[in-house]
Order: sequence, then C-alpha cells, then structure tokens
Amino acid sequence: MPMEDLGISYKRIESRLVAYIRFNLKERTDIQRILQELAKEIPAGDVDGTPYVHIQYFSSYTEGYEAEVGFPVRQPVESGRVKSKLLPALEVLAITHRGSPETLRETKMKLHQFTSQHALISDEFTREVYLDWGNPQGPVEVQFVIHNWNKIFARNLERVIGGD
Repeated sequence: MPMEDLGISYKRIESRLVAYIRFNLKERTDIQRILQELAKEIPAGDVDGTPYVHIQYFSSYTEGYEAEVGFPVRQPVESGRVKSKLLPALEVLAITHRGSPETLRETKMKLHQFTSQHALISDEFTREVYLDWGNPQGPVEVQFVIHNWNKIFARNLERVIGGD
C-alpha cells in the first residue's frame, strides 16, 4: 500500500536554531510539563515554530529515556537548564496522531511497520512534533528520521581520505 494511503508523508526539515532542555523522560506526562517550563524561559516573540521532542532509545539512564524538548527560536536562549543549538537538517517520514496520548504507540507502530517493510534505517531516536502543544490530546506528528548512510558516506568521504 502506498505511504500516502496510510497517512504517511515525506518531509525535509531544514536546519533550525532551537532552544532546548534535556531530561530523563520517565512518564509521557513529563513532556507537557517540560514544554511549559521551556516556553516560560523563551522571551516573548522569539518562538519560531512548533515544539518537538527527541526520545533517545539508547542512553545511560537505567530508568526511562534521554529526551530533548525544544522550540525553534529566532535567537539563542541560555537560561538555567535551557540551551541553544543549531539542529541539523533532517529527512523524515511523518504521520499525524489524533487522539489520546495512550494510543500514540499505535500510530508509531503503523509508521514503523511501513519503514520496516521498506528496509529504511533510522537514527536511534524518535521525534515527535506537538502541532497544538498546549493541548495534551494532540495532534502529534510522529516522525521517523531517515538515516541516509549513502549521503552521509559521500559527504564525509573526501574529508576523511582526501580528494585523490
């Protein structure tokens, strides 16, 4: 079945300046709390898009996951736990979840089944974009980050072994 029929779309996300907080994610409800904390630290008018969360599957945490919650911003923010960085460009497959946070896993599985059937490789994190971040019921765009080994290899080959 074509990905469009499953509600899946391809997106290229341009590199963006973001303000973010890293934390140990133990409960999904922590995401909304950290989003609120982060939003309070960003000066009015500096938010430049919808927030995201990266959930790292492999980390040193023995309980939960390493997570990063961030907002695209117009200028750097450095305040307490809040840091800024340039988020690299990403290629993703995306699907929008509408419904309760308890059923988000079902939407993620639909996306992962598609990517598995097509032998796509991802980074070791999942990415979610909170399209209406003040609403705990969503919608949430789930993104599968495509790890394009060939493009990465080609980009770094000359840097590592030289032009000859």
